[in-house]
Amino acid sequence: MNNNIKAILPYIGVNILYENTEIPFLGINGDEIFVDEEGSSITIDKVKLILKPLSSISDEDVISCGRIAKLKGEIKIERFNMGLKMIDDNDRSVILYFNNTSNIRVYDTIKQVEVIEYTYPIYLHCTHLGYDLETPLLNNKTLFQSGLAIYK
Repeated sequence: MNNNIKAILPYIGVNILYENTEIPFLGINGDEIFVDEEGSSITIDKVKLILKPLSSISDEDVISCGRIAKLKGEIKIERFNMGLKMIDDNDRSVILYFNNTSNIRVYDTIKQVEVIEYTYPIYLHCTHLGYDLETPLLNNKTLFQSGLAIYK
């Protein structure tokens, strides 16, 4: 399995563009992508994943990330140039840094440490929601930067 295929695995369930038609990305068969429930598959070079830049993350999706980071009650969101801060009812806050592109880092402002145990679950959650994220499989580029995705 090549790195391009490995990089798109977390995005199973999002739509792909194939011959100017949006279809669901259903899975992988070796180095090919399943495109229907009968098991038809095509090579990755014939499709583009349809994703969103992480900088466009909705408030609803931010709140769902906050729940993964164990924030409780109502979550307030403060956006800034390099990411956003989520603050819960107990004044516990978590910062999601987007860095210069789309790499998630989670920082707990009360403990004043980077919180590794939330980073990967939030990363996977964002891929399932269709947000384009950096991956070391593509030399720390996003799928869009690597030509594997388009933005819609």
